[in-house]
Amino acid sequence: MIRLVNCNINRYRSILSMSMNISSELNLIAICGQNNVGKTNTLRAINLFFHPETYDAEIDMPKIKRATGGQSTHPKIELTFYDDKRNKYFTVTRNFQKYSELSPNESLTGFMFETHGKQKQNKQKLTASEIVSLLEKIEFVYIESINVFIPELIEKITEGIIDVEYDKSRFS
Repeated sequence: MIRLVNCNINRYRSILSMSMNISSELNLIAICGQNNVGKTNTLRAINLFFHPETYDAEIDMPKIKRATGGQSTHPKIELTFYDDKRNKYFTVTRNFQKYSELSPNESLTGFMFETHGKQKQNKQKLTASEIVSLLEKIEFVYIESINVFIPELIEKITEGIIDVEYDKSRFS
């Protein structure tokens, strides 16, 4: 199983810089906190990492950086995965300053490594095709908790999982 073990988000909406270590063996986590502290934006950023075609600079860049004319205003999202079958870690970064809908993979960089204790060993740079191959093995589904139409939600969750064809002769 491939699981998410670390998430670094820079310059995304209300998040200027955030790092989150995920140490759960079950890969189940809960993000808790008061209102307006960035819980939803954390999940939206991870969703943006997997679905870069949804990137909208007007919405996704932090307003304070744009207002002050700050450098590097585009989001940069880095996720580290652990593949327990290969006993390897993969760190993949998507930098939206380099993102283009025509060539989305140009925004991706990454490397693979093993660990001994807290030290990274055998660090190897990943090619774009290796990164894409890794990301194709992972499915991330972001579900809004408000304004949800339940039939669409069920379809979104089960799409590709349940493939049922109805025989028209059964209906009257």
